[in-house]
Amino acid sequence: MTHGIALEYTQDRQFIYAKMNPVLLRRALEQEPAFEVLLFDALETIGYSSFAYQLDMEQLEDLSHMPWHTLRQTLVRRIATRTEFTLDVRISPDKMEAKARLQRAFSDEKVSEEGLIERLAEYGVVAGIDPSAFVPWVQGDQNADDEFCVVAVGQLPVAGQDEHLVPLQDKLWVTEGTLLARHEQATDGVAGYTVDGQALPAIKGRPHPIVIDKYCRVKDHLIYAEISGVLMCTPFVISLSPLHQVSQEMLLASMAEDTLSALTEKHESLCIAGDLCEATLTVDGHLWVLGDCERVRLTVGGHLFIQGALRGPSFVQVGGCFGAAAVRESTLLVAQGVYAQELHTTQIFSGQGAKQHPSESRQSVWHSSDHAFFENERQRLSIENKRLQLQIKVCVQQLIEARKQQNALQIDKFLLLSQRLQRRRFFLEAALVGYAHTFEAAFVFDPVLTLSP
Repeated sequence: MTHGIALEYTQDRQFIYAKMNPVLLRRALEQEPAFEVLLFDALETIGYSSFAYQLDMEQLEDLSHMPWHTLRQTLVRRIATRTEFTLDVRISPDKMEAKARLQRAFSDEKVSEEGLIERLAEYGVVAGIDPSAFVPWVQGDQNADDEFCVVAVGQLPVAGQDEHLVPLQDKLWVTEGTLLARHEQATDGVAGYTVDGQALPAIKGRPHPIVIDKYCRVKDHLIYAEISGVLMCTPFVISLSPLHQVSQEMLLASMAEDTLSALTEKHESLCIAGDLCEATLTVDGHLWVLGDCERVRLTVGGHLFIQGALRGPSFVQVGGCFGAAAVRESTLLVAQGVYAQELHTTQIFSGQGAKQHPSESRQSVWHSSDHAFFENERQRLSIENKRLQLQIKVCVQQLIEARKQQNALQIDKFLLLSQRLQRRRFFLEAALVGYAHTFEAAFVFDPVLTLSP
């Protein structure tokens, strides 16, 4: 109670009442003899606005001449009447939304957008205000009065984008000079706010190490192909690998002489111009088979494309995408996307990338990414990745020693081995991304018609 005068609004904020303690007021009047001064001091403490309320001058005149020195009982008087609208404002607990209900002082009262914004500010609503919510009130639509409507909405912060690669090419076989991808840097994000103006800081995007193949060229954050070859692009890894063409005669001769592994030791990615039957083959990079595969066991670090059919019993494990015209009686373990026009009696474990379902699928099971296999595969690849890191470290140390001794044969040996281990790890990391991250693995498999000799 200020100087013996306590002011309060009625519940509908239509009137202001004064409650006066004569004992306290008498003491205050000994210091300040003007009753009006004490009253206006009290009015200021409750946010009184002369634009919204009209004082009852007769009541004030009467009170200013009261014999306070003889009074003992507390007096209550109505001293002001509202002459301008009020807003009943409700703010959500999280301060992300404000609703208001308009109450006009009289039926023909004009309401302005500026006045509504000022009144909201009195309640602390200063951000995210939607002026379109005021239109019915400003236009005098009294049917809209006394109804709560949303007048302000806060903005949640927008998280920044992590550093990543954006594929700009869906074909897996690309030619020299092709634009492959765009390198997007991490962004700061956008801060948010509550309706009372409190800032909600944005979460900054995280930088992420991006691995770009030596066969790629970067210019102004755009990545181009330096050679013709097979593309593999994940959010954090992009590779481009040349294909070594193997004729059907060369393949048959290698299988007869049991020297097929020599081809995979020398060339990371192969294109076999013919059929592959009853073979076990491990390829660090990509494998293109321009024919059929039957009763095979294939482990491919990158993409596997079979122009014809894969017939079983066959087992295929792929670190990139898999494509075939038809698959029968086989098991597929694929890190990224799968494409087949026909599936029959096949088990498919496919990672987080796109899955293009075939037009015909009989007695086949497509396992979802929450299957226990995927976690086991991630753990296996992580262990293999660490093992390769140690091998590379040992190989580099041996290369350094060979250079100290100026041993040309050893230098060539360990240099080639180091490069091969690095490339193998390159494809393994792309497979890890395929199993661990959700991303759109859009791809188009094309037969390779022309290859460099």
